[in-house]
Amino acid sequence: MRLSFRLNGKQVETDVRPDMLLLDLVRDLGCYSVKRGCETANCGLCTVWLDGKPVLSCSTLAIRADGRHVTTLEGLQKEAEEFGMFLAREGGEQCGFCNPGFIMNVLAMEKELSSLTGTIEEDTTKEPIAVNIGDLLDELISQSVQNIGKPVTLMTKEDKVQVVRLLNEAGAFLITKSGPKVCQFLGISKYTLYSYLDEIKSKNTI
Repeated sequence: MRLSFRLNGKQVETDVRPDMLLLDLVRDLGCYSVKRGCETANCGLCTVWLDGKPVLSCSTLAIRADGRHVTTLEGLQKEAEEFGMFLAREGGEQCGFCNPGFIMNVLAMEKELSSLTGTIEEDTTKEPIAVNIGDLLDELISQSVQNIGKPVTLMTKEDKVQVVRLLNEAGAFLITKSGPKVCQFLGISKYTLYSYLDEIKSKNTI
């Protein structure tokens, strides 16, 4: 079966078997950052982007890439460098085997958060009612901190993760530029925030 798609910005044409997985295809084409892990669509080591959206290549047929754009870590070296350095500084790189899949998911999350709109409107009559976004975010943060019951300066990592969880459940991250404000309030970097969100997402899927 003839397949035509873009891989990291370059046009590729190749023959594939009908049952070939996207994981095997990109590795055959030299993208060795895509790792074979659990092969049950659980660990995320095999994450690639399909038209900008993260997919698990171990459970995605290669033919789904036909006419589309596949991105692996090899195509995101510049974007990945900063986060990779953050992992190293925080001592989170360990052996490094799972880093590519983790970085692909974090960059996808960053892209999704930065693309969300910041205008909330409610059409009850025929005139839209605009909500003051800044005040709404301040209120969500205040309520989340009150639920923890201690000032930020005394919060542990677990407390801050809980604040992020409460904000996430309240939809705070649907608000444009909420991430930087939450980071500033909690005294954490944006990558720490992404790791918290990833941790929350992982626990929710168990």
